[in-house]
Amino acid sequence: NSHPARVFMGDTGSLVLGYVLAAVSLLLIKAHGKADTPISPVLMGTLLGLPLADTLYVMGRRVMKGASPFLPDQTHFHHRLMQLGLTHGGVVGTMYAIMMVYGIAALALIRTPAWIQMAALLGLIALTYGLLHCLEKGCVSFALKEADSGQQPSNGQLYQQLTRLTGRTVPWMTWFIPVSLLLPVVSIDVKGNLLIVVGTVMLLAIVLYPWRESRDATWLSGIIYLLVFTPILTVNLVADSWGAGYLLWVAGLLVFWVAIKLYFKRHGRIFLSAGLELLLLLLSWVTPWLAQQLGLIPAALQSSLYLTCFESVVFLLATKIVLRHQPRRNRPLLVSMLVVNALLFL
Repeated sequence: NSHPARVFMGDTGSLVLGYVLAAVSLLLIKAHGKADTPISPVLMGTLLGLPLADTLYVMGRRVMKGASPFLPDQTHFHHRLMQLGLTHGGVVGTMYAIMMVYGIAALALIRTPAWIQMAALLGLIALTYGLLHCLEKGCVSFALKEADSGQQPSNGQLYQQLTRLTGRTVPWMTWFIPVSLLLPVVSIDVKGNLLIVVGTVMLLAIVLYPWRESRDATWLSGIIYLLVFTPILTVNLVADSWGAGYLLWVAGLLVFWVAIKLYFKRHGRIFLSAGLELLLLLLSWVTPWLAQQLGLIPAALQSSLYLTCFESVVFLLATKIVLRHQPRRNRPLLVSMLVVNALLFL
């Protein structure tokens, strides 16, 4: 139900979610006393640190001003982020990122004494609000300038000719992205759990894509990232050294193309990430580190996962440039990436 949402959750929905989170937290804390599960009240407070801190800060500020703590205003954390110039999707993505940092901290501190957990929680809250306060006092604005909206200054005839020339490569890049993945995909034999992952990703892409409103790309960047990530991951894990080397060369070519497009066309908006996209990016980059810290995967596999994350981000940036230049190409690109993933089953 990402922005622009068809259904807006009101008090009933938010209160139910809050009740569920509180109940689950209490149940986990209660289980700590009956079993050897290292879940403390402070640890659950760390997981929910941002919403708890936001509630206490806003209500405390209202009381200090002599107003009712339940009086609505524009001082919530997300309001302050929007005042810095972030878009709706940018605010959601930023809060996803902060919540993930709090979650990683909770996992890292799970077996430490409660006083260390409390000190870490207070430190995270102080760092979060301190950074926000510094950005506000520094009059920092994340709003895009006119140059990022496609209006280019006159930089001479040669510059304009090169800009037009790079623009002509966009239609070719629409097909280069999926076709470049075909060669390694059709040359490997995939079995077991990887196929389950690929099938799940394809199902999610088909369900989440707005087929009736295909120009609505709210979820599209996250869907494309998933569909790019799975074949690259499969090739890096299953293919011989030539497959991994081939993908690295393709990623290098795409880095060169993206850099040229950024210089001549200033596609600054490709770095604006929707909530789903940012969440998937964080999960893909954090999971290898967390799994290695917990001893679940060897160091060699961690390197392959990081390489997959890097290559997937490069493909994603190239895709976002294509879709920003010609949004009508989102459906052909999505279908072609579904075909690439389907070939892994052959």
